[in-house]
Amino acid sequence: MKIQYLNATDQINDNDYVLALGFFDGMHIAHKVLLSKAIEIGKIKKKKVGLMTFSTHVLSYLKKEPFSHLTSLSEKATIASSMGFDVVFVFNVSSDLVSMHPEQFIERFLTRCDTVVVGFDFTFGHRGSGTVDTLKNHSEFNTVVIDEILYHQEKVGSTRIKEALSLGQIELANDLAGAHSVQSAD
Repeated sequence: MKIQYLNATDQINDNDYVLALGFFDGMHIAHKVLLSKAIEIGKIKKKKVGLMTFSTHVLSYLKKEPFSHLTSLSEKATIASSMGFDVVFVFNVSSDLVSMHPEQFIERFLTRCDTVVVGFDFTFGHRGSGTVDTLKNHSEFNTVVIDEILYHQEKVGSTRIKEALSLGQIELANDLAGAHSVQSAD
């Protein structure tokens, strides 16, 4: 598996990819559902599978604040490789990237892809103005949206894992992260 860094001025010209797109901090059980779906689609369609992520969290970049990662970039790459991804695309977060309008982002990075897999709450582009609906409005590629994943009737997410850790709820944090075999993700 390779890691390819992308700048705002770059372009992806290969049309053979199924892409999982997101920041993926935590690589928790909800992320793994999304990533597994991308791998599954890639196998069915006989396409390469890529994970698209960012060098840092966009909001921390905008606020000029450090970001406390649950999962480092190298850990993301290791997990992606073990799941069967062919490449990890890493966007270098910059003022050019965060000011890019959603349509420009789509044209530059997604229109030549086969399928894009995102979570239900994925946003992108200038001020997060691009949404799942923005992606669905493009017929050049398929958009697969993973519904919200709940654990004990609450959204699984990195914020919830960080809250559990701050409260000393290590077992809950491990369950959400997928460190334990979770019986039910109701």
